[in-house]
Amino acid sequence: MKKRKVTVMGFSAAVFDLDGTLLDTLDDITDAVNYTLRHFGKPEVTRDQVRRYTGYGAAFLIKSASKAEGAELEKMLPFYCGYYYDHVNVKTAPYPGTVELITNLSACGVKCSVVSNKPDAAVKSLMSIHFPDVFDFIAGGRPDLKLKPEPDGILMAVNASGRSMDEAVFIGDSESDIKAAGNAGIPVISVLWGFRKEEDLEDLSPDYFAANVKELERIILGKA
Repeated sequence: MKKRKVTVMGFSAAVFDLDGTLLDTLDDITDAVNYTLRHFGKPEVTRDQVRRYTGYGAAFLIKSASKAEGAELEKMLPFYCGYYYDHVNVKTAPYPGTVELITNLSACGVKCSVVSNKPDAAVKSLMSIHFPDVFDFIAGGRPDLKLKPEPDGILMAVNASGRSMDEAVFIGDSESDIKAAGNAGIPVISVLWGFRKEEDLEDLSPDYFAANVKELERIILGKA
């Protein structure tokens, strides 16, 4: 685990990524991507390719998987989003311990939020299924909010929590998460059970790596 150079006494606002951090969504995303590719006569991609393309929003995902541009991409993107929304929770499940983590953090007074690049409707649907009524703020990709690595969602989440930026930390699994936290001016914890490996992220120097949920909880509460 990589620690910051300063002593952390704990965070009272924790902003989480969703895909690869709280929920294992990769199989449902892969199935939706390949359904879309087949429909438009494109070759399918592997689960590992989808894993690498995930993290920057649906448009980046479909463009990377299909190599489509312009009008073709404009047709494929809403098709993918519609199909994925209708099949958003076929194989998806919380990572072990994440439900208990949020319950424990909330009991300790930590304000928990979710900021995802996944389409907002899909985020809200999954949160209502797996994490009902436990998050103080939830936002997915929507027209009025710039996607990560822009900091807009994080700033909105911390503001909604009533905490200061000095009390906040961002938790994610990808490059866009690290960059978004940096752009927001808050520390970031990179989890190692998601869509990226430690070697994919170490050059970006996240403030912490968390190998498991218990380690993540200790860092957030200042017990690491």
